[in-house]
Amino acid sequence: MPTLISGSTGVNKITDGTIVDADINASAAITGSKLVMPTGSVLQVVKSTVRTSASSSTSSTPAEISTNYRVTLTPRDASSKILLMFFGHINIDSGAHGAFGFYRDINGGGYSKVSDGSGNEAFRNKGDDTRQQQATLICYDNPSTTNQCIYTMYFWRNAGSGNVQVNDNGMGSFMMAMEIAG
Repeated sequence: MPTLISGSTGVNKITDGTIVDADINASAAITGSKLVMPTGSVLQVVKSTVRTSASSSTSSTPAEISTNYRVTLTPRDASSKILLMFFGHINIDSGAHGAFGFYRDINGGGYSKVSDGSGNEAFRNKGDDTRQQQATLICYDNPSTTNQCIYTMYFWRNAGSGNVQVNDNGMGSFMMAMEIAG
């Protein structure tokens, strides 16, 4: 059980036999190599801006929806997992099969698809009817790095003809990433 050491202005240090090299106050974060959060703890959360402008594609080549959805996160530990979420308003034309996937850039090395387990996409409309819906797309990533990671959403038409669209009626969409202690 950690022992709290009180100073003249309140709690200054946390100790479990070893003092953590960090002062605690309203404007400073706790830092130090001795502070370890339990597995499953949320270490940080980042969110993109809420974007209301529409984006559409008829291309079969995956492309970034908008740079506004990018979130930048530098994992605190290489064993951390990153929970990715995209909250979007999606419209897929009749006859189009639309797909969405999470992509990641590590330390400026270029974007590559984050595997969602199937190795394909996070969402796909397989029907031939027009789909207009609010969707929450979720993916779990193991970047195995402490280098800066930039995450974003891509979309594409993987079959048929017609548009794949986000925010067709001025609705708002955004992306979030959470670092989870591994």
